[in-house]
Amino acid sequence: MSGPTSGRYLIKSYNIDWTICAHRKDGSSQPGDMILAFKDAEHKFPEHSVFLVHKSDSGQYSFQNPETSMYIGCGKDGKGNATTAWTVTPQYWDVDPAGTGLWSISMPGGSNAFWYNAFIDGNNWAQILLRENQNILQYYWTFRAV
Repeated sequence: MSGPTSGRYLIKSYNIDWTICAHRKDGSSQPGDMILAFKDAEHKFPEHSVFLVHKSDSGQYSFQNPETSMYIGCGKDGKGNATTAWTVTPQYWDVDPAGTGLWSISMPGGSNAFWYNAFIDGNNWAQILLRENQNILQYYWTFRAV
């Protein structure tokens, strides 16, 4: 796997430039909550928008928010669909190049489990679901060092 080096990053969706954030309207996210991205999260909730990105010896990545000490892992939404969710233990992901400065993030070996930015017009947030890679902009992510 060839992805970013280990470090502190904002993780932003490429198509709408929103930032993944460990914040909810009522405070910090909790284990099991879906992962969300917000417009301008790095300005509104800066401590909840930074991630410690760690590349393991096997070349896979974990993503931890230092404010909450939680990791991005897997879960289910209210309809039972696979989604990303906050966990208290590390989960490792494949990070693969999708273009200059663009990355796709998926479950190890998961050909149908890529991070997908599910934005709905009118919302100020987007859910990060797990879906089959369709090679569209909603599957691409950027890492911005902080």
